[in-house]
Amino acid sequence: EEDITNRFLDDAIRFISWRATPSWTYDLTPLDQIALAGSYRQVEYDSSEKTDYQYFGPTIGYNRRLSELSKFTTELSARRFIPDEPGDNYTDTIGTLLGYAYTSSERFTVSGAAGVSYSEEHDEDEGNNSDVGYRLKFDMKYLMSDQLTARVSLSHDNEPSGDGDQVTRNRARVALDYRMTEMATLGLDFNYADNVDLLGFEGESTDDEDDRSRYFAVRPNIGWQFTEDLSLVASYQFRYTKFEDENDTATSNSVFLTLQYNFPTVAGEGF
Repeated sequence: EEDITNRFLDDAIRFISWRATPSWTYDLTPLDQIALAGSYRQVEYDSSEKTDYQYFGPTIGYNRRLSELSKFTTELSARRFIPDEPGDNYTDTIGTLLGYAYTSSERFTVSGAAGVSYSEEHDEDEGNNSDVGYRLKFDMKYLMSDQLTARVSLSHDNEPSGDGDQVTRNRARVALDYRMTEMATLGLDFNYADNVDLLGFEGESTDDEDDRSRYFAVRPNIGWQFTEDLSLVASYQFRYTKFEDENDTATSNSVFLTLQYNFPTVAGEGF
């Protein structure tokens, strides 16, 4: 169960998530690049406690290389969130990001971006509600040695949820990967997420303290790279969740087995 909610779940809920994210990149000049992408997600829960939903839309990005080490980035995205509820209810969101990326060497890469988002909820019973918020994104990758890699990512953005609403979330992740052999890798992930509005002016779900929740999760894992495109990862996750309502807490334990296949990348010169 991947959502941050403001309530306990008595039993584990099985769900099926379908995702597709095709993209296309074109080099306008040796310094300028444009990227087009699409995203589609469909989540179906095996329980009436959660709401099935669809989440999809296009993204267009533009990158301008400022030097051999740095580049300027922009992004414009549109998303529609459709919960599987009675009536023709949905939420449209337009978001922007302006950022900067710096690569000092093959060992170190860092990027950051900030922007705004505008959401409009269409509800047959209550009418339309609009909301303006902000977006933040930060990523860093550091190759500490030939075998050990560290990654850090931070974000603040709108996301879909199984409660039938789109919510604002803060996320933080720190990951360490240690390559034992050419095929085997050990990993350790630390994840934190909450739906607290840090600046206090966006998202109805974060205005009421009873709706706030946060979780911390640690996930050790081991992966096998069978081929360049095919890999298998086994992991265990412990998650601690705290709900602001009466300081309630919950813990969960999970085991994951992930088989991943990466389709070949097709590339060509555009200038």
